[in-house]
Amino acid sequence: MVQVPVQPLTAEEYLRLKSWPYEGRLELEDGYIREVPTEERINTLIELFLIAELLKFLPVQRLSLGQVEVEVPAAKARFRNPDVMVLHPDHVSLLGNGRGTLRLPMPPPLLVVEVVSPGIDNEKRDYQDKRKDYAARGILEYWIVDPAKQSVSRWVGGEYEDEVKTGPERIVSSVLPQLDLSAQDLLQAHRSV
Repeated sequence: MVQVPVQPLTAEEYLRLKSWPYEGRLELEDGYIREVPTEERINTLIELFLIAELLKFLPVQRLSLGQVEVEVPAAKARFRNPDVMVLHPDHVSLLGNGRGTLRLPMPPPLLVVEVVSPGIDNEKRDYQDKRKDYAARGILEYWIVDPAKQSVSRWVGGEYEDEVKTGPERIVSSVLPQLDLSAQDLLQAHRSV
């Protein structure tokens, strides 16, 4: 039986864990393991739609659908597990076929996308906590897809200025200029047949 750590873990201790009493995705926040709740079906469909769009011009090795975690700078160990991520070209060889972990000082991913799950805690985590973490990590572009608000927020560069898109407004990516997508395309993905 695996024991749940009661003291904060360091990054190295966390990465040495081979198994734990959790199923699904995990994040490490300030040294403590946090199980990422199972997503709503709408979230998964939005994520899959975005991956399908990205596969039109990126190889599958450059994409992550929740299986690569990112170490972010913090006073205590912190790893995030983004919903969708476009990896830097160097990540393909750096990650290999082992555990998918982008450690500091590896280059940051080019794009991180989080799809907000219902609930005030989830909103705070995606809009505030992860925004700070991803900016500190130097992630070039961060999107928050919010099905409840029917909006896509796009933050670019270290400043992460808020740019909100709704309806037919185009999402123009500075790191993926070939991506041709509107907020509506992304938010209505679950309704496509």
